Amino acid sequence: MHWLTRRARRPTVETYHAYFEDYVGHCLPWIPAALGRALAKHLSRQLCSEVDHLIVPSEQMVDVLRRYGVTTLPIGIDLEEVAGGDGPRFRAEHGIDVSRPVIVTVSRLAVEKNIGFLLQMARALLPRFPDLLFVIAGEGPDAPRLKRLAQDLVASGDVRFFGNLDRRRALLDACRAGEASVSASPVETHGLVLIEAMALGVPIVSTAVVGTKMALEHARGAVISEEDVGALAARVTAVLVDPARRAALAARARVDAEA
Repeated sequence: MHWLTRRARRPTVETYHAYFEDYVGHCLPWIPAALGRALAKHLSRQLCSEVDHLIVPSEQMVDVLRRYGVTTLPIGIDLEEVAGGDGPRFRAEHGIDVSRPVIVTVSRLAVEKNIGFLLQMARALLPRFPDLLFVIAGEGPDAPRLKRLAQDLVASGDVRFFGNLDRRRALLDACRAGEASVSASPVETHGLVLIEAMALGVPIVSTAVVGTKMALEHARGAVISEEDVGALAARVTAVLVDPARRAALAARARVDAEA
């Protein structure tokens, strides 16, 4: 990158989104954990030293990079880009009954995003909500495994994978089609997807780790759960059965997103 920057003779700005000390175990599972973390630190320092400005999405990542000796700039989202969304339109376009309970997750489909955990949670919900639909928006390398897991854990009609949706319309509609947005990712550095769901007025039910914790710890439009299938299912159940609570969470979520 340094060679390319010098050749272009232009300032270089980079974003740093992932806590690679955690990610390296998924990417290089055959090397010792301590060596992987050391490699992640070394390469991060080297890469970050070659750019003019580095943008990171959370205070937690700022702290990590400060320990590496790297100077950063903060990042945010433009809430105007995630305004609107039409849940009934999404349901109509995809043949989803207006009375059917729907939960949604938007994520890159990778092992570290913990989508398999959410599928287990969806299975735990089925006895109480036999017509539940779990909408998964996003693509990634773990998609084939997750689709097989969905078939093993729940009936095929209870989980629908929509791939990458147009974020100007279809993705917003998909989020608004759900009674709740769910997440259990332990590796987020900011929880931007959750903030976007809040901006759309969608109640959040999520675990809270690293960047997700930062996004949700003061949020009144979110319900926090420990990372336990039964506990998360109970929190989702409480939201699904109570329309008044959903409405209150939705109203607060919009305020949270602006904070």
